[in-house]
Amino acid sequence: GGRDLRAQHNLAYWQGRDYLGIGVGAVSTIRGIRRRNRPRLRAYIAALRDGEPAPAETEVIDAGTLVRERLMLGLRLDEPLALADVENALDEDAVERFVAAGLVVIGSSALSLTRRGRFLGGGVTADLMREPPEGVELGEPASSPKLSPV
Repeated sequence: GGRDLRAQHNLAYWQGRDYLGIGVGAVSTIRGIRRRNRPRLRAYIAALRDGEPAPAETEVIDAGTLVRERLMLGLRLDEPLALADVENALDEDAVERFVAAGLVVIGSSALSLTRRGRFLGGGVTADLMREPPEGVELGEPASSPKLSPV
């Protein structure tokens, strides 16, 4: 095959790997900790000049958030998503409905969206994510991350 011309930085976060963001407003995730650099140029430069860290926010990514992000972002790729990576986040009833509707293909070890499922991707992906069962913590929802100043 030819060279892989896909953006490696984007692939890293879609595949749940560590990635480094450099510059104003950049985001990095390394070993389960996500850091967001200061979003305003003046504040970013002042922090660097004063010997302060550039990140303005730090988020510790719990296992539940990680698996939901893996599902949400992994379904954007052309490659099927390994079930072992996301099965704790899947709503089994939704999977069955979407397989029957021709939006999802599921094999013995992988899940992917059909062409039509990809066209409707965001809505399908959101419905595939299950809510944590009562008393079981899968992590805070990705929409309300635990942020703390650095």
